[in-house]
Amino acid sequence: MAELNELFGLTGHQVIAVIGSGGKTTLCHSLSESYKQAGDRILWGTTTKILLPPPAAYDRAITANFDRLLTPLPGITVAGEPVTQNGLHKLAMPENPAFRKSFSSYDKVILEADGSRRLPLKGWSPHEPVILSETTATIAVIPISAIGLRISEETVQRLPLFTVLTSAETGDALQISHLQRLIEHPQGILQKAVGTIHLFFNQGESVEDFRNGAAVFDDLSAEVKKRLATVTVGSAQKGNGVSIWQASQI
Repeated sequence: MAELNELFGLTGHQVIAVIGSGGKTTLCHSLSESYKQAGDRILWGTTTKILLPPPAAYDRAITANFDRLLTPLPGITVAGEPVTQNGLHKLAMPENPAFRKSFSSYDKVILEADGSRRLPLKGWSPHEPVILSETTATIAVIPISAIGLRISEETVQRLPLFTVLTSAETGDALQISHLQRLIEHPQGILQKAVGTIHLFFNQGESVEDFRNGAAVFDDLSAEVKKRLATVTVGSAQKGNGVSIWQASQI
């Protein structure tokens, strides 16, 4: 097992969009901590809406007076505009231009750029995910442990769109072929991915999970594979994983 930040290979200044489902916030936290330990200054935010991370996950939170972001401090800075959604207190992307202007002042900007209502799977509307023009890398998160899960309103956000993308039917058990279609479809998870693209099969804990991740990748089209910089199976919670493919292997 290697550290996820090493497997993704995102060195130097980066604006990273984290998309998909099944572990985006956990991955944002894990990467932020890893980069902090390496001495980087991190800005953690969103282009959609996220729950405010717990205080232990960051060094400071800026929810107003966003000009302060232009003077970065060491460690992890969380930034967002406070909003209420369905009775929950969340953060949204600040409209203040200082937010995006500040990106160049940080070593790593990590943006949760997709929503899934805390469900393991999702389909994408045309406006999703929300990728900013400053983005230099996209990490697409798919929970590989969802193989075998029943496809339903309880497990999939935007179920009708998901069934169109994957050719699955409600009540089916999720198959490797469904995830392959989710990746390959023009309106699937990679539809708006830009910069270096990293496919991350999260919640990989068993030998079977690693085999399933490799199987999903193996049968992807050559055209899709050429878009990918890295493919990793691992655990966002543990912050580690195994590389199953890198662009240098072409």
